[in-house]
Amino acid sequence: MRVAPPLFFAGALALGLAAGRLPQSATYGTRARRVLGTVSIAIGAAAGASAFAEIARVGSNPNPFEPTTALATRGAFRFTRNPAYFGATSIYIGIALVARSLPAFVMLPVALALVDRFVVDKEERYLERRFGETYRAYRDRVPRWF
Repeated sequence: MRVAPPLFFAGALALGLAAGRLPQSATYGTRARRVLGTVSIAIGAAAGASAFAEIARVGSNPNPFEPTTALATRGAFRFTRNPAYFGATSIYIGIALVARSLPAFVMLPVALALVDRFVVDKEERYLERRFGETYRAYRDRVPRWF
């Protein structure tokens, strides 16, 4: 890794938030937007915490700049091969909702494309080299994102 994966999300979110906010309006549903945003943030935090807990449980390293020593396949990793990035995406969506930032939503696909191309692709190639058939079997039964 050359760039910490959360920086892709943080950079896109910062650019989107800086680009502007939607005007307040009754049709946008202020209370519903806040509730949905808060729930999205909570889901993202839970997914991220679950990912880090499972990585710790198997005795591996959550730092993407360090070697992976064990393959995490339980907990949130049963549902997605990238629960930390799923969590970051959910937090991003929640913040964009609470902030009423349409430009932030526009930037989300950019962040996801960058993470998928420059982080996930590399991580998956590394994991396949490191864990071979064990990783391939895991990859074949668990989706990359959802």
